[in-house]
Parts: sequence; C-alpha cells; structure tokens
Amino acid sequence: MKFFTILGVAAAFVVICAPETLAAPAATCPKTYTLLPTKGTTVASKAKITEKVLAQLNPKYDCKKIKVGDKLCVQAVGSKAPSSVQSSAAPKCFSWHTISSGESCWSISKDAGITQDNLVKYNPGLNCSTIQPGQKICTAISSAAPSKASTGPTTTPTAFHCTSYYSVKKNDTCWSIWTAFGQTEDKFMANNPGIQCKGLQLGQQVCVATAAGPAPSSASKSSSGATPTPTGKWGCTKLHAIGKDETCWAISQAAKLTLDTFLSYNPGLDCRFLNAGVNVCIAQGAGGSPPPPIPIYTCTKKGTFAITFDDGPYNFTDALLDYLDTQSLKVTFFINGKNFGNIYDYAKTLKKAFDRGHQIAHHTWSHANISTLNEAALRSEITQLEVALRKIIGCIPTYFRPPFGAYNADNLRVLGAMGYKVVVWDVDSEDWLVENLKKEQTNYQNAIKGTTPADSGHISLQHDPHKITSQQLAPWAVDYVKKLGYKVTTVGDCLGDSDPKNWYRP
Repeated sequence: MKFFTILGVAAAFVVICAPETLAAPAATCPKTYTLLPTKGTTVASKAKITEKVLAQLNPKYDCKKIKVGDKLCVQAVGSKAPSSVQSSAAPKCFSWHTISSGESCWSISKDAGITQDNLVKYNPGLNCSTIQPGQKICTAISSAAPSKASTGPTTTPTAFHCTSYYSVKKNDTCWSIWTAFGQTEDKFMANNPGIQCKGLQLGQQVCVATAAGPAPSSASKSSSGATPTPTGKWGCTKLHAIGKDETCWAISQAAKLTLDTFLSYNPGLDCRFLNAGVNVCIAQGAGGSPPPPIPIYTCTKKGTFAITFDDGPYNFTDALLDYLDTQSLKVTFFINGKNFGNIYDYAKTLKKAFDRGHQIAHHTWSHANISTLNEAALRSEITQLEVALRKIIGCIPTYFRPPFGAYNADNLRVLGAMGYKVVVWDVDSEDWLVENLKKEQTNYQNAIKGTTPADSGHISLQHDPHKITSQQLAPWAVDYVKKLGYKVTTVGDCLGDSDPKNWYRP
C-alpha cells in the first residue's frame, strides 16, 4: 500500500475537506497517500481525483487535526487508477481551453462556468498539480453518444421541454444561475445543450426548469410574442440601428424575437462583431426589402483560414503569386485602382492572379475612407474600379473590403444595393504599420490565441505592396497556420461560397 505523509505544519499544505471528523483509512484501502508540505497543491490533485471523491473515501476526517505522517485513502476498493487516455466512448469535447501561465484547474473551471469536478471528469487522467502553459484541456462536452442497439426491446426516452427561462444579467455565470435555481450542473447543461458558459451575453435566455413531454404545438400557443415564419418572397420591413454595447440577445429580446429568428433575418451576422450605428433587420414581411449586408469578420467554416492581401497589385505581387503556386494555394486579393501603383500599369500581374484561381475582390479605386463619403462619392469609387476590372479580367467582384475597415450604415445600404458582400478581418498583422517581421508574427499569434481549427476560422489582413509582407510574412503565415491545422483558402471558400462563379458578375 502507498501512503502520502505530511512533513510540516498542516497549514502549509492545502487539504479541502467537507466532513468535520474522520477516522484513519481502512486497512482494505488499495491506495493511500502520506501528505507532503507542497504549498498550494491538494491531495486530490496529486492523486488525480476530485476533492469530492477524496472526502467520500475518507469519511469523518477532521481537517483541523491533520499532522505530519497522516494518511488518506485515494482509491476505492476494486477501482483502477485513472488513465491518461480518454475512452473513445467518452462524450465529444466541443470547447477547448489553452492553459496560460498562472492558471489553475480552479481558475479555469470558474472561467468556463463549470465545477472543478466536471473539469476533471471532462479530462480523464488530468493532474491539476502538473498542468503546463500551452496544454489544451476540454471545458465543455456534448451529450454522451447513444449506446449501441441491444437485442432487447427499445425504450423510447422521455421527452422534456423547457417551462421557464431566465434572462442573463450582468456578472451572471452558469454556476451562479444553476445555483440560484437549485439545479445541478449536469441538469443545467442538459437543459441548455451547446451553451457556451464563457460567452454568456446580457439578455440571453437560458432554461431553468423543464417538464416531461413534448413542447406544446405551435397551434396551442398564444399569439402574443409569436413571430411568423417568413414565406414566399418576403423581405425586411423594419431595421434597427445597433446601439453602443448592444448584444444580439438584447436586440432580439427588445424586438420580441427568438435569437434564431433574429439571426435568420440577418444571415452572416457574427454577434461578436457588432458596430454601433449599423442597421440590422428586426422584422420581415411581404413587400419588404433585402436586409443590408452584414460585415463579415471571420470564416464561417471551421478550420479554414483566409489569408488576404490588400492595396495591390504592386512590385512584389508577381513573386508572391509564384510562391503561392509552389504551395498550391489560393488566396484573396482586395484590389485598388490607384494606391501604391496604377492598376493599368500592373494589368498583367492582376490577370495572372485571376487566371491562377485567386479570388479578386474590390477595395475602392483610391483607398478612400468610405465612412467619410456621401453616396455619390462612394458610387464613384466603386464604379471607377469596376470599369478597370472589366477591362482587365472581364468581370467585377461581388466581395468588397472597406479601406481601414471603416464604414457606416449608409455605406452598407449602398454597397448592398450594388450587389456587394462586405468583408473585414479578425486577424490584423499590422504589416502596414510596424514594418517589423517579429512584431507582425506576434500580432498574428496573439490574434488567434485560444482558438483551434475545431472551433474557429479566421480572415487575416496583409498588404502585398510591402516587401517584408510578400517575401517574409506571407511564407511564415502560411507555414504557421498550416502547422496549427488550418486550411489556407479564399474568403469565398471559407464562407461556404466555394464556386468561383459566385465571386464575380459581368
């Protein structure tokens, strides 16, 4: 048998114990630890079990009376030591966290809105005393996979529906909500499948009570607050200008819509990137108009990474195209008419990019800040470049990026009327600003820190007229994101628009 002994004052070692009194471990205990004075470490984490299990294995132990040499049982009779390999039958993880310096299992579980017990349960074999910066651990799992069919009769599981919802308030966490409503964590998570406890939004509704049986049919519901499903050629009949610090949940609740309905009215809207003053659709009906374009900040296809280049073509674009050929990669170029150079002087380079399958997109004629332009000036910036693009590549793009990432609601209205999708970015190398490879690499790494190909996609911003970008940053970025497991592709493809025919019009 193995024991764990205290070799110093009891206060020097962290032992969490719920019971007030406790006897020595039974002689039948298969594994015991003798406590050591390792400051800040718990017996449970050393033994790779939870504090709850530790208390269950040592009933009636008095935490106030521990002394050097005391022994605690850390394994139940007939049980096996935890394995570091997760069973293939384990529930699938859908949210991962990369450990940062100074974090502990307790701080990670608190931030994720789960208990430390469940954090350990989600990560079989996790040793909280030896976690390392950069290590990835699971913080949320999907429901357990259904078991295989048996030869006996099949039992239909009881259906449940939500009977009471709670609206998230400032400083709420999943833990505080389920505690306030007397629920267990498992019950709360089952009632709210897919909930992201780290990303709760003000006004978000969560289920806090359920009842057996299917939800009442729509025919039996009262008409108050019900939102009709659009049929036929409906359009947007009412717009809402986003206010400062508003969230999707707050907007949908004020409009008496479910979040799903609100998002269906605004396809492509990413609730992480809401800008004050931008219009969103909050009502649909017959005779309405198409909703204004929603600025796109990131890829919708998980695991994709759209590396984009602005402000060209210019002196270094040709060599960049040759490099991309060696890697068999297609990217997106947002083109100006007259910026670093004149588009007609680089017509061969632009045609080369187009012919090789890269996505060509619109970036205004003169790199104007469109948020400062009236409608006539904006249309002039757009149409002047369209004329040039038709002459050089034979068509005009359907994708547009506003210079400086700046736009307003009226810009979006005009761009929507002219048939453009508006693309921004969520990874900014700042190559246009710093002209320093190491700083640009750091900007890249910081922008995607904490994300993985399993849960995200990204659109990055580079500028091919900068020599460092075309010759050094681009090859580094391609190699970096590919090693992380992302697929380097075009903006169109990363948004699920993979047919190049959709990227252009006559």
